[in-house]
Amino acid sequence: MNNKASTRDKGTVGEDIAEKYLKSQGYDILGRNLNCRYGEIDIVARKKDRLFFVEIKRRRGNDFGSAIEAVSSIKQKRIRKSAEYFLFKNKEWQKLIPFFSVVAIDEDQDGRSDPRIEFLPDAFS
Repeated sequence: MNNKASTRDKGTVGEDIAEKYLKSQGYDILGRNLNCRYGEIDIVARKKDRLFFVEIKRRRGNDFGSAIEAVSSIKQKRIRKSAEYFLFKNKEWQKLIPFFSVVAIDEDQDGRSDPRIEFLPDAFS
């Protein structure tokens, strides 16, 4: 398996974990891996009158910092622009209150323990 496929597979696993977690917390998943020219939104979720544009970050070990630290200001800007695009394209979403969220999945280096999942519903503005 090449590195690109391996990275994609790891991303899919992280998104599966995040989706399962969000559903267990009462969120409805409206979309996943939504792409546009500005970037990608990993998950769009809804809970009551709120709309969550969710970035998923998964890290094994802490050699490169925690998962939450991986959401750079550049990434935040791309997520905001992508969210604006999807709000424009999905008129029904415009009546909801938008939030930029992060699901951070941190795993032990050996992967033997259950991952730590941290959900920040209002991670950045």
